[in-house]
Amino acid sequence: MNSKQNNFSWPRFRAYFVKLWTEQWRINLLRWGILFGVGTVLMLWGGLTTYPAANKYFATHPEITGRYDDFIETVMVCAVLLAFVVMAFWSSQLIADAVSKGKRIAMLMMPVTPFENWLVRWLLAVPIPIIIYTVLFQVADLICVGLCAPIFPYVPIRPVFLWATPYLFGSNDFGWIFQLVLLCSSLFLVGGMFFPKRPVLKTSITLFILFWVFFIAGGSMSSWFDADEAVLMIVYRVFLGLSIPFLWWLSYVRFKELEVN
Repeated sequence: MNSKQNNFSWPRFRAYFVKLWTEQWRINLLRWGILFGVGTVLMLWGGLTTYPAANKYFATHPEITGRYDDFIETVMVCAVLLAFVVMAFWSSQLIADAVSKGKRIAMLMMPVTPFENWLVRWLLAVPIPIIIYTVLFQVADLICVGLCAPIFPYVPIRPVFLWATPYLFGSNDFGWIFQLVLLCSSLFLVGGMFFPKRPVLKTSITLFILFWVFFIAGGSMSSWFDADEAVLMIVYRVFLGLSIPFLWWLSYVRFKELEVN
């Protein structure tokens, strides 16, 4: 490509985005539909089996203040853990359509720059799945609240926001949960570039090994700060904040280096 072609072109980028979106929307719709259906049914089933006892208890003890929805804690923990699984799978599919030699040739021959090619795939693998997952969870939660709240009026059933739950990692959860999900997504994004075949399995094994290495290193590092938890948490937060964009950049560098063997 000449220098003009190497510049970012919005029409070219948009056309390629529409192309990949059109090719993938049917299978993705099926995946999201199954996930939403199963998740909604499980939430309703859990609510309808958990709330009757709580509703009866609160009804017979009107003097109790500060009533609490115990079931939502289980829902939120499961939803956050499922988000890690979903994002690990989706991010690892960055070049799932270019595993074979012929498909890789077709991908590399597309009339877009490497950055445009990577950016389209990154959008479809990271931010869009996070947005869709969040929206589907909120819709499922509203359905559960809309059906259960009138049936169990003594239980404080209220809508909740997925990324602002007070049930994981202390009181300042939003940054922690979102950073950890993005880190997981970024790791599998890079893993999908290095392990195009069976990326989830191979990346998981690699991360399992690295986890223990960093776990041991982290235990040693805590002694540097005299086991000061506050300082150690700041170090970890900064580490996460720097690691995520670095991993995105690394996946782009690896994407540019793709060659047909």
